Amino acid sequence: MERPGEPGDIPRPTTVSTEYSPFMEFDPNKLSWLAAPTPAAERIGRSYNALRVLIIIGVMLLGFALTLVLLSAMPSVAFGRAPAFWPVAVALVLVLCLIIKVVGRRWGKAVSMATARQLVFGAPGDALLSGWTRFRREDIAKGVEGERWTAQALEMLLAIPGTRILHGLRFPGSHVADVDHAVINGDRVVYVDSKFWKPGQYQWVDSETLASVHPRGLRRRPIHMDVLQTHPLTAKVGAEMTCHVIVHANAPGDVTFTPGRQISPTGIPVTGVQEGIDMIGHWLLQGKKAGTVDRYALARLLSLRKRARSDAGTRRGSRPLLAVQRRPAANFRPRRPAANFRPRRSARGFRPY
Repeated sequence: MERPGEPGDIPRPTTVSTEYSPFMEFDPNKLSWLAAPTPAAERIGRSYNALRVLIIIGVMLLGFALTLVLLSAMPSVAFGRAPAFWPVAVALVLVLCLIIKVVGRRWGKAVSMATARQLVFGAPGDALLSGWTRFRREDIAKGVEGERWTAQALEMLLAIPGTRILHGLRFPGSHVADVDHAVINGDRVVYVDSKFWKPGQYQWVDSETLASVHPRGLRRRPIHMDVLQTHPLTAKVGAEMTCHVIVHANAPGDVTFTPGRQISPTGIPVTGVQEGIDMIGHWLLQGKKAGTVDRYALARLLSLRKRARSDAGTRRGSRPLLAVQRRPAANFRPRRPAANFRPRRSARGFRPY
């Protein structure tokens, strides 16, 4: 896939090898939203970081001035003749500290202009390769490959001005699981989960379970994306959110879905890569602030990123990562935990991936 040079450029597919890859099932030229009206140009939102700092400094100066006024009105305090005044002064200082804390927390800090111009944050699969995990090496390799194929397809969304892509976010309530990808444009965020599964038919069983259909019954697979829809950690981003599960075939064959069971009870669709990128693109374009980079929402979303061993991304004037085209080496071996390693317990009632 060719790298787009600027936001709004339409990436073009390159020739793929004759070896089977999930990207053979994806045709960027068939994305219907490419013909839909898009914002003429990208707009980067304003930042009020300087005003935020001035307000905090103003509150501090106001508190200092009030303290001086009270001390000058009661000179006997300096000689210790009015000990009852000290609780009032301490209470005043505590109230001012509380105001400063509330202003700093409620009025978040926006990202810098250079960060706002960055297109992609992080590398797909880094969260799986960094730190400890309970998964087998083969499962890790499959997960990394699925995330890289999805990341490569998600870069088509950069044709929509204002789109930013993040890889490897913290999953609420778990020290092991992660959110594979997040796509933000204006006031809308899409959290994407990548799956690299065998060809076959899949369907939702309930809001937390996907199943593959077999002659002998259903083989259930836990999916916890519904947690993101209600958790305070993702709600603080302050943008309209949705979730999506994209399934890649890890071998030649078709991935199909049971009619009527393709959307979970909580509204999370599971699709192939072609339909998934098409649905996500249409949903982002329908946002009220489509084409705008919300620097505050992007800052809150970046705060959810996991620390990976490589924090690669694009810088101003560079291009998105295309390391997604590389396949894991045949002798790939992730780090193994020590023999006496005991992972931290997850939140009660939550089963990590």
